[in-house]
Amino acid sequence: MQLVHAFFALTGASIDQTGNFIYNTPVEICLCENGTTLNRDENILNPLPGTTYIEQDFTCFDKMGNPAKQLNLFAILGVLFIEYILLGYLLIALRSTIWKFKGNT
Repeated sequence: MQLVHAFFALTGASIDQTGNFIYNTPVEICLCENGTTLNRDENILNPLPGTTYIEQDFTCFDKMGNPAKQLNLFAILGVLFIEYILLGYLLIALRSTIWKFKGNT
């Protein structure tokens, strides 16, 4: 069961690199300095005909709109991995609770 849980977390963190507002808020809290906000962009590059590269750009900006820190994608992957571990435990607990209520009715 733990191997499945780890696979779920690794797959979720790898596929969901862009995240969304809910998943990126912990990234902002953990990796951006106080007084800065996280902005995520996609840089689309076409260096050769027929090739397209999409790079994720996570940057913390200060209140004046100046870039304060560009985040390392491996650090972001680590935060997302921990988020998916916690999400997996939440889903397991929810499943157990539903099974308890179904068994007692």
